[in-house]
Order: sequence, then structure tokens, then C-alpha cells
Amino acid sequence: GHVPPIWLHHYLSESEATRQYFEGKTTFCFIRSPFDRAVSEFKYHRKGYAPSLKCNSATLNKFLQSKLKDYDANFDPRNNNTEETKIFIQDDCHYIPQSFYLQSCDIKIRTHDIDEWLHDSFNISLGKHQNANKCSLTVAGLNDVTLSLLHTVYQNDFQYF
Repeated sequence: GHVPPIWLHHYLSESEATRQYFEGKTTFCFIRSPFDRAVSEFKYHRKGYAPSLKCNSATLNKFLQSKLKDYDANFDPRNNNTEETKIFIQDDCHYIPQSFYLQSCDIKIRTHDIDEWLHDSFNISLGKHQNANKCSLTVAGLNDVTLSLLHTVYQNDFQYF
């Protein structure tokens, strides 16, 4: 699901079924560089929802700045601020900081460590990832304004990555 488990614990804390579901289980989460994640989200949005968006740095930065400009880095879902929550859950919760998900994880794995972790933990080896997206933008396309905004919105994510 797209909703961080920590939110489920808050809203469903009285549910015996919820407690039993997580009780005694080891959880793991993958964390991605907030910069890589932002560029990937632009490509995802462009491919699936707005193919008319140009694949260039100017469009990338304008898009990300428009999505992130109203975010409050101190957002807390327990405050029940409806307007603030609407901003945070836009686009199916794709912009929620990963730190909300990681609060509920016993094991945190950085994306660049996935192959090694899967091999060491489960003896699984993955093949090379093939990205079907034709937009070749990278983190290098992010300008200073967007980088600063990403640092602000995802300040807690950077401590894990």
C-alpha cells in the first residue's frame, strides 16, 4: 500500500487485528536517495499521466517545484490538519517522505544495497534493471532551487540515506 504503516498504527491502534498482523514480524523497507526518487517520480508522472511534459531539466524542475512548494517538512498526520494532509497525499501519496515508512521498519536497506542484501539474506540474485522510460534525465538536471526544496521537504530522509 501507499500509506505508511506508522499512520495505520495511529488510526487503527485500537484494532486487535492490526496489532496481531504486525506482532512478532520482522519488517523491512527500502530507501532511495530523495534526489533519485524525485527524478524518477517526474519520469513516472510524465510516462503515465502527462506524456506531453518535455523531457528536459527546465520542465523537471518546474514540475517538482510545483509539487513540493506547499509541503511542510514538520508535517505530522496525528495533528489531523485536513488541508495539510491533502497536500501530503497528492498523487496517491507518492511524495510522502520515506522517513514516515521507515519508522515502522526493523531493517532499512538503501536501494544501492538491495542486490547484496537479497543475496546475503535469501540467496537471490537479480538481473540488470532495464528502465523502459525513454527520458534520460538524471539528478544532474536538478537546479539549486529544486535541490534546496528537496533538502527541506525530505530532511529526515537524508539521515537514512
